[in-house]
Amino acid sequence: MRNNMYRAYFGLNNLPFKTTPDISVFYKHGSRQEILEALVYTVTRGDGIVKVTGEVGCGKTMLLRLLAHSLPSNFSIVYINSPNLSAKDMILYICSELDINVDSSMLKFTLLTELKNELVRLYSLGKHVVMLIDEAQSMTIDVLEEIRLLSNLETDDDKLIQIVLFGQPELDIALQDKNIRQLKSRISFSIYIPPLTPSEVQTYLNYRVRKCAYQGLDLFDHHVSKQVHDLSLGLPRTINIIADKLLMSAYGRGDSKITTKHVRLLPEYSENSFFRNIITKRIAFIFLVVTVFLSLLVYVFYNNEIKDQWTDPVLLSIEPDEVVNVTTSPVPQEVTKKSIPIVLESSQPINLVTNVAEINDDSPFGIYHVEDENVLVDNPILLSKLLLLHSHSEAWIKETPESTYVVQLSTWRMSDLESVVQFYKRYEIPIDSLHLLIDFKSKENKFRLKVFYLTSPSYSHMVDAINQMPAKLRLSKPYITTVKQLSQNIELTSHKLKQHGIYNDGK
Repeated sequence: MRNNMYRAYFGLNNLPFKTTPDISVFYKHGSRQEILEALVYTVTRGDGIVKVTGEVGCGKTMLLRLLAHSLPSNFSIVYINSPNLSAKDMILYICSELDINVDSSMLKFTLLTELKNELVRLYSLGKHVVMLIDEAQSMTIDVLEEIRLLSNLETDDDKLIQIVLFGQPELDIALQDKNIRQLKSRISFSIYIPPLTPSEVQTYLNYRVRKCAYQGLDLFDHHVSKQVHDLSLGLPRTINIIADKLLMSAYGRGDSKITTKHVRLLPEYSENSFFRNIITKRIAFIFLVVTVFLSLLVYVFYNNEIKDQWTDPVLLSIEPDEVVNVTTSPVPQEVTKKSIPIVLESSQPINLVTNVAEINDDSPFGIYHVEDENVLVDNPILLSKLLLLHSHSEAWIKETPESTYVVQLSTWRMSDLESVVQFYKRYEIPIDSLHLLIDFKSKENKFRLKVFYLTSPSYSHMVDAINQMPAKLRLSKPYITTVKQLSQNIELTSHKLKQHGIYNDGK
């Protein structure tokens, strides 16, 4: 009852923080939209088994329902939310969902035959069947093995049934069982749903209330959102429970905005208050001193380690507004460089080692007309190298589909071209797989050099690639963007280059 009262108090037309999945208030950030697009892509492409894992309350069921709503009409959905079924019962359930006339007295062999015949019939009509299994970590070894056998049902070209497993991290543990190692090898894509960050929690909270018709100033500021994140660990279901209590508390006290005082009234806060009060001012001061000292040690070590490799390079930050909602999944414990998937290279990039070394004083500016050879970098040779690399990368972008994902590794000063080469050679990144683009930063009104690596139609593949990079490369916080975004950036850059007297005569 109180929920309905606070709904009227805040001018809401619905309850914004229900714990049941509601696709009408789907929050697209925090990698959720990218994961959904990756799932739709893999299923429509016909991949056999896809695995989606995440902590309890991270939004797996929401994504499952959105996937079911996002697939084309020629897909028949078999939704299983009772993974504790026996192997035979699961076959019976699938047959029931597909309206196959069977009964429990039939042998499992007969059931499978009837199922396969119906799948073949549907396939001949241009229809596809996808099985979405929720809480897959609860399945027995026998049922997991049955899933592997179902994945064997196929024509010469396509799978007759596709399977998407949604489960908690315990599913990964179950798949380590040697008795089902063949199933693990059949999984074509593994996707992890990360918790929300503190800034994403703030956006999430205010987004949900506004989707329910709230029209005032933001109810949740960054201080409250940070505390909600700490209490919920960034998991949407727990966030919803806490936020609902906060709205009721504000309503009960006649407040128009959620503040930290409302958070302190929560039972969840009281349960954790002991740990907050352990650190006294003296301990906090010591902690600060130690942190500064360790930071200085890391800084000195890092700079000394690479000092002999490159001279005063500046590795710039990458701005979130230029990327496709970059959030990566936790780094696997065991990673090797050989496991980085190099996929879908649509054109051969220029070889930096060869071409940067071979360009000499007589080298032209390629396709570009340059009015002042000392513009931008005050070095005609360096400018020639940069424009050559930029033109090759620009051609690569034009040949690559706009929806393709790209890893944006880092941003550098224009003068640091040689340092880029030495830096990535040091960490064994294939230099001939890099793409370098001149980019104009509007806010700072200057040009920078951006480094891109790998392409793939799969967002999850790119997440895996980032997670498998050496730790030093991840310090630059590589992001995932799209070719479409790069194309838009190139248009702005070309316009700005023309203002500086650099333009392509053929355009």
